[in-house]
Amino acid sequence: MNVIQQLEKEQQKEKVPALRAGDTVKVHAKVVEGTRERIQVFEGTVISVGRGTPMPFQVLGNPELKGMAFQFMPVSIRGVSTHPPDENKVCFGIDLRSVAVQRKLDLSYLLEFYKVYPHKEKFFIGSFDRLAGTSVLKQQIQAGLTEDQIRATWQPELDEYKTMSKKYLLYP
Repeated sequence: MNVIQQLEKEQQKEKVPALRAGDTVKVHAKVVEGTRERIQVFEGTVISVGRGTPMPFQVLGNPELKGMAFQFMPVSIRGVSTHPPDENKVCFGIDLRSVAVQRKLDLSYLLEFYKVYPHKEKFFIGSFDRLAGTSVLKQQIQAGLTEDQIRATWQPELDEYKTMSKKYLLYP
């Protein structure tokens, strides 16, 4: 047994549940912005994050999102991803490999997936409001607000925060 196999054996969970459409998935992704790195938690319902492909965490999709042009098929890859969600099913979604990283929270993926996902009642999970910090974001998405309209609702609180935090800045 080589070192990699030994590490895999030590870290492998004994009971790994099979995931299917409708199951809740929690994804931790490493996000690199220039010289800064952070771990971002993404939670959703049936969105594959590309496990079982050569581009994990760089593609997003689901077999039911047939309105989206990009396609990928998760398969078992020995030593990398055994029995990934949506294994051997064509997933339709988006390819993030050539997308420029923006220096802002990009809501476009969330809005697009909600728009094309056929089972709106299953899209948001119970902890979405807690993760978003409010129930308002979910309500805005369900009401069909655009990203610009949602951002505009944040502005009064952002302005208030900027005013309040000014006295703590070393260099205004």
